[in-house]
Amino acid sequence: MHVLELAIGQPELGADILYRAGDCYLQESDRGFGFTGPNNAVGCSANANNTPAGRIEEWVPITGGNNFVESGYSDVWSIIGGKMPFPNLCKRCTESVDNGAGISWNATIQPGQTSTFSHFTTFSPTGRTGPPPPPSVDLEQARNPVCLSIPPVTRNRVGRVPGLGQATLRTLQVDNPAQPLRLAASYAGRGAIATVTFVVNGRRLSTGARRSVAVPKSNLRIGSRFRNLVVATVVLTSGRTVRLTQFLVILKCSVPPVACQRLPGNKRMRCSSRTPGIARRASVTVTRSAAETARGSAVVVRGRYTVTVTSRNVLGTGVYAYKAIIRTNKPGERLQMIRRVTVR
Repeated sequence: MHVLELAIGQPELGADILYRAGDCYLQESDRGFGFTGPNNAVGCSANANNTPAGRIEEWVPITGGNNFVESGYSDVWSIIGGKMPFPNLCKRCTESVDNGAGISWNATIQPGQTSTFSHFTTFSPTGRTGPPPPPSVDLEQARNPVCLSIPPVTRNRVGRVPGLGQATLRTLQVDNPAQPLRLAASYAGRGAIATVTFVVNGRRLSTGARRSVAVPKSNLRIGSRFRNLVVATVVLTSGRTVRLTQFLVILKCSVPPVACQRLPGNKRMRCSSRTPGIARRASVTVTRSAAETARGSAVVVRGRYTVTVTSRNVLGTGVYAYKAIIRTNKPGERLQMIRRVTVR
């Protein structure tokens, strides 16, 4: 695809126009169809109106108020050359032509002023349209690989308010190595909680009316020589304050290598690894967004396992977060591993 960005066109109307447009070239073919999307998005597609969904390239505005066009590429350039707004038409969407498409914005910019206009350019071999999915928390937490084990003991901390009641801080293990702890505050007695502030190892996670919060792996100190300090400051509607503290040690285990390969149809992956220690079963999640998440489980044999994980959607190539919950022979013990894996 050859992309042309004309900074400013000046039509006779007196308004400035910013264009972002391209001559489309999909799958080594200079001919294609078109389609439109929400908020005046437009693109070129391998199939008319992207039905059935296939390979696309798309312009998705972030800055609103834009116009769009899809047509023969020479028609697109003629509109730009004439310094006119795009006409909000998908002129050749159902025709296989040497096409182009783009978006434009009208604006009046005074001398010395600046304006910013933004958009996403989407390329998808499977026809997935719209803006990219939000960044994955799991993928960010997997940047630094780790295996951890949280001892399965009750860690409630209680703070009494004389004459009123008591506040409780619960520290709960969660089977998610990206966010392996959840903190929850509660109160029993006269009055109620007004606000709660959660702080882990000196870093504030939240302040306000929320009664619980997930703790990212990156906020934790992992290893037997470290102590994690959890503090919940509970402010009651009466104005009284209760400060609850908790110390806990999170054990560290080894992080074995992982290999994953997509299977035919690209909605399944086969992943192989070994376990950090003696184990009997592994539950695995391979993810990089809400749309690209696959899950599965497998029995561990002699410290190794091969698991097939399945997704509702097509799984593309690239870097994923690999999360494994390893159940050992010790009652209640779970080893949690997270790392990145490259999938081809």
